[in-house]
Amino acid sequence: MNEVEFPPAERVNLFGNFTRGELTGAALATGVFGVGAMTGQLVPALVATALISIWTFAPTRRRPFRLLVPSALRWAVRRDRTWSAPITGPGQGPAFLHGVEVQLAAADANPDPVGVVVSRRSYTVMFTVDRAALTFSSESEQAQALASWGEVLGALCVERNTELTAERVGWTDVHRAADPAALVRYHDANGVDGPASSDYSDHLATFGTLAAEHDVLVWATVSQAGRFRLAKRSGMRGTVTEVMHAAAIRAGLTLRGELEDRGFSVGALMSPAEIGRVVTAAMDPYRPTVPTTRRERFALPERTIPESQVTVERDMVVVDRAYHRCFAVEWPTVAVQGEWLWKPLAVDGPKIATTVFEPVPPSRADRQRDSRRSIGSRNNVSAATEGDGHVRVKNLKKVDALHRAERAVSEGHGELDAYMLIVVSATSRDELERRCHTLRRRLRESGHASVRELSGTHDTALAAALPLGMRVGSESG
Repeated sequence: MNEVEFPPAERVNLFGNFTRGELTGAALATGVFGVGAMTGQLVPALVATALISIWTFAPTRRRPFRLLVPSALRWAVRRDRTWSAPITGPGQGPAFLHGVEVQLAAADANPDPVGVVVSRRSYTVMFTVDRAALTFSSESEQAQALASWGEVLGALCVERNTELTAERVGWTDVHRAADPAALVRYHDANGVDGPASSDYSDHLATFGTLAAEHDVLVWATVSQAGRFRLAKRSGMRGTVTEVMHAAAIRAGLTLRGELEDRGFSVGALMSPAEIGRVVTAAMDPYRPTVPTTRRERFALPERTIPESQVTVERDMVVVDRAYHRCFAVEWPTVAVQGEWLWKPLAVDGPKIATTVFEPVPPSRADRQRDSRRSIGSRNNVSAATEGDGHVRVKNLKKVDALHRAERAVSEGHGELDAYMLIVVSATSRDELERRCHTLRRRLRESGHASVRELSGTHDTALAAALPLGMRVGSESG
């Protein structure tokens, strides 16, 4: 299978490797020292400069005091750490789900009931997706499947206000707790006997008392700010909500058709009842499966919020019976095979893995890439003509990555911003610690990838990992 190489994580900018916060602190320290020197207050200026430098850069550049202290203060003053469902009557959901609604859309293009998740003027539809026997496919078949998914994403990279496509696409893999014995019984009752039956039984026997069932969902999101005018020009009429419902359904059906044309098995756009079941099962994968209710038989969700209680702690969030810890994945630092993610996804136990792709308009991608490449090249030339003439390897790699990106675009590829969240779930704190340790180890084995724990925001990160179309930038910091 072809190798995949992720670009270096550091940004190339006008001021070398300084981030915006570091640049602000350095400029402030320089200004204070200059003013103190001119006014004859050198000692106070030195003390103030040292304090500003410590605040800006210590104890590490990765987690300095200017990030640690505000985060600790926000946590200290937070008051919505616990939510309990009311005993009787309708109640508002926990804080991290405020403003999220699952609405029933009237779609002329789709005869079945379609659920649209509305959150902060963003509208999301979703459907299930599968590809037959991908795990046991040959390397060439796996490469073809991955290339097909890349083609679908690349087709979304269009200029603003030109095509009614999804502004944000997510791939969510939900692992639910399952009984291996029940899986064997289901296979015996509904499967077809063959050479693989004994292998399947042996495979399930290695799971002990707990296994996981996978539901893979693809979701498409459009926003009122980005697609309303285009939807009106496309002939969609009605209220703002009706127009945006139609726009989300159009974007979802387009994405679904592209995947189906490339050999993926796709389901219909999910109804509100199906969305409610997926969301509640993801938040509490240990929740017993209950029969379809009368309300759900009419495509309306019975429940879309936790069943009884949510407790938010600094290092995890507890939803009903499940303990969750959320991580942001930091991509591999070396070239890896296309299937590098299989190893971390094979960690036992329920979890959620969500990858979000945001297409970048070609004109903006070209400007950003040309600017970064030009600045990075000048930085390297300046470094080569000063001091000992040494240019750090990672700075050379950044410019090389930009050159490769330019060649890829010239060959017809599009650029996307992408991030990945993984939520690990367990029935106890100790079990959660063990599974998180295993996840970190598996990621290190996969091309030196790693994860960053989203401390203090595990509840909003959980919401961003659910197939609700919520932005991680605004929800999880």
